[in-house]
Amino acid sequence: MPLSETDKRVGMKVADAFSPGEFARIFEISDDRSVVDVAEYPGSPGPGIVSYSTLGLSASPLMDGATEMPFRLEICGAADSGYDRFPHVLATAAFEVLGGGFVYPDRILGGAVAAHYPDLEMKHLLFMTPFLWGEGLRTFDAGGRQVAWLQAVPISDGELDLALRTSVDRMTDLLQERGAEPTDLGRPSVA
Repeated sequence: MPLSETDKRVGMKVADAFSPGEFARIFEISDDRSVVDVAEYPGSPGPGIVSYSTLGLSASPLMDGATEMPFRLEICGAADSGYDRFPHVLATAAFEVLGGGFVYPDRILGGAVAAHYPDLEMKHLLFMTPFLWGEGLRTFDAGGRQVAWLQAVPISDGELDLALRTSVDRMTDLLQERGAEPTDLGRPSVA
């Protein structure tokens, strides 16, 4: 199916944000009900890192129960090169949205990383306002559709537990204090 003009605008916004990364390919990932496209940009935001974003997820409404949000969503993230299943991790989050799940800043999606990397300490995804690409992935009007991005950051069981016991803010403060790299899926837990 040809891309709509709105979807093309979303793709251009991603390309601009992930520059100077080199566009490599688009993965078409499916589950038993849906198909999600995930764009890959090696070298963004720096050497040895690969950035990803869903493309076209924003064509579907974002629902909070029975209420449709006034904006649509795309999900982005980045991983150190070598984590070639990370597009599937983002697709798992996209399938949550397509299935009616409400995804918002500070929400944690349990098991999304573990479903594709069962042996890693990072198991879950924390959704945040994108920060790795500066202001590049902020809400914009893509031709009548307000599109926002959330960055998916892998976290561990211990970090999830800390967020539940205290707050997501406390857990993210600890991640920053300890210098946890959000792209390193093999990093040790800070909690």
